[in-house]
Amino acid sequence: MAVYNVPPDISEKEKIVGGILTSAQLICLLAGIGGAAIFSFIFFAIIKTAAIILGLIIFVPIGGAFAMVKVKGLSLFEYLKRKRYHKKIVKKIPNHRVEADDFELKYTTIKKIIK
Repeated sequence: MAVYNVPPDISEKEKIVGGILTSAQLICLLAGIGGAAIFSFIFFAIIKTAAIILGLIIFVPIGGAFAMVKVKGLSLFEYLKRKRYHKKIVKKIPNHRVEADDFELKYTTIKKIIK
C-alpha cells in the first residue's frame, strides 16, 4: 500500500498563546495595554486615578478590537490596511485619453455647424 505525505493545513495561523491567541493578536492586546500605561503615566499628575481608568477604558478596547474583530474574514488591522491601499490607487478608465475626448467634442461641434 502506498503512503503519501500530506502537508499540514496552513490556512489558519498558529495560535501560540494557550491555543487562543495568535502572535499578532497578542501584540495588539499588549499595544492596547501599553497605550493605557503611557496615557496613565502622562496624565497621572493632572487627574490622578482617573487617568488610569480613562486609559483602560479607551486603549484596552481598541487593542482588543484590533486583536479580535474580523471584517470580511480579515483582521481589523489587515482590513484597514487594504482599504487604505485601495483608496491610494489612482482610478482611471483604461485607454481613456483627454485628447481623444477633446477631438471628438470638436468634431461633433464642427459637424453640427456644417449641418
